[in-house]
Amino acid sequence: MKHIKKWKMFESKHDAFDNMSGEKFWGDVASGVLPLCSKTGRLLVALRSKYVNEPRTYGVFGGKLDDGETDPAESAKRELHEEAGYNGYFQLVPAYVFKSPDGGFVYHNFIGIVDHEFKPTLDWETESSKWISFDELIELKNKHFGLDLLIKNSLDLIKLYVN
Repeated sequence: MKHIKKWKMFESKHDAFDNMSGEKFWGDVASGVLPLCSKTGRLLVALRSKYVNEPRTYGVFGGKLDDGETDPAESAKRELHEEAGYNGYFQLVPAYVFKSPDGGFVYHNFIGIVDHEFKPTLDWETESSKWISFDELIELKNKHFGLDLLIKNSLDLIKLYVN
């Protein structure tokens, strides 16, 4: 498998606030994982629950770095375990870093290469999830702005692994 080492920084017009409530996101630094199965080329998206910012939109599994955490990659691994119950091996591939215009919020995005599609055990943050093809990902309605930006800014990287 090819491995991309550099982060792609991306400045966005989106700020660090929920579009509906105006509430700040939890924490200043966060990370997330978009799982991709190396055998099927399908990706796992999470439908965010009504209890989180940007509810009922499709996104990745992720969240803030916990107290004492300094490594976004380790945080992303923990988040995939907590939110999807995944305990297997996976390769983390850095995708891009979202940074709010005011610099107050940074989100590290990863593609998580797994060997097989797994059935997630979801927590309260995720209403449901589904494995979808690359084409379905592109056409997916109701994307969280973070997933939309991840796709737009990591399209070539994702394509490397879906074939």
